[in-house]
Amino acid sequence: MLHYSTEENEKDERMWRGYYHRSGERPVRVPFSVMWLRALRSVISSRVLDATKYVVMYTTAFSGVVCFVALKLGVQLGIDIIAHQLCSVALGLMLVARTTNAYERFWAARTKFSELLRECYDGCRRALTWCDTDRSATATHDAKRIVGAMISIVAASEAQLAVTKTFKLRASLAPFVQDGVELDTIEEALQDDCNPVTATADIAGQVISQVYRKGDTGLTEYQAIELDNNVARMLRAASECEVIARTPTPLEFNFHAIRFLTIWCFTLPFVFVNKLGWVTIPATCVVSYALMAIDEIASVMDNPFQGYIPLLALWADLRLDVARLLEERGVDVSGSID
Repeated sequence: MLHYSTEENEKDERMWRGYYHRSGERPVRVPFSVMWLRALRSVISSRVLDATKYVVMYTTAFSGVVCFVALKLGVQLGIDIIAHQLCSVALGLMLVARTTNAYERFWAARTKFSELLRECYDGCRRALTWCDTDRSATATHDAKRIVGAMISIVAASEAQLAVTKTFKLRASLAPFVQDGVELDTIEEALQDDCNPVTATADIAGQVISQVYRKGDTGLTEYQAIELDNNVARMLRAASECEVIARTPTPLEFNFHAIRFLTIWCFTLPFVFVNKLGWVTIPATCVVSYALMAIDEIASVMDNPFQGYIPLLALWADLRLDVARLLEERGVDVSGSID
């Protein structure tokens, strides 16, 4: 029986900003009152507040200086509110475009990575169904070779997208790859300078070809072609994930939005000071935090594989599902996923 250590999975699952079952597909229904209270209590420990606290502090302190000069020293510092409102329209359009683009990148990344996981599971299921595992121990061994080769493609993609080597790689793949030499080949491909996804996909294609040519597993030519098509679709999904991860939003657009937002927030006290007096300070603080938080959330969503998508949790769930497939078909799976 395969055992699964949930420590890493639970730690990574907390990267989701919500309440989800297992791999994040089905949202748990949480009462609005509970969500509201939790959101209110978590303001102090909010990652958004931590990321924006310095610029909010600076704008608040600057608004204090403006209030002191205008209200205590009597210097006229007010500016025309119409001009500031016109800039507000442009800023609003810019923030909407930024958040929309960021969410589209996030959703495309989530969809493509889910496609990669789905194709891997389907390929493993087909391999175990089409290879006659009841015929001989050799057929069982060959089916498991195909499964190990396919699941290594996901390991390569996870390592590439997370910009780290897959955690405990040998321990992660060992339950699915019986041949120590083959495991060494996969591990070497993941650590090589070449693209690890294409390298592991090539290994998977070679394994499928070798199993078919042996002719003692019951795998037909059509079935071998379909398994190779599974590998091709996995490669395409992984490549599209890589394109999202390696192609950031143009820096000019992001920098312009940040500059414009910063200038707008620092000029806000000049608009408030004549009408709100000392209330300008908390008003500037709240408005600056609200808008800076929107920009920060967009920045995080713009890099979906660096936090918003729990790669380790999804990768661990896939291994559990594949291990269950192997056990249901009487294929020995021993080891620990941790």
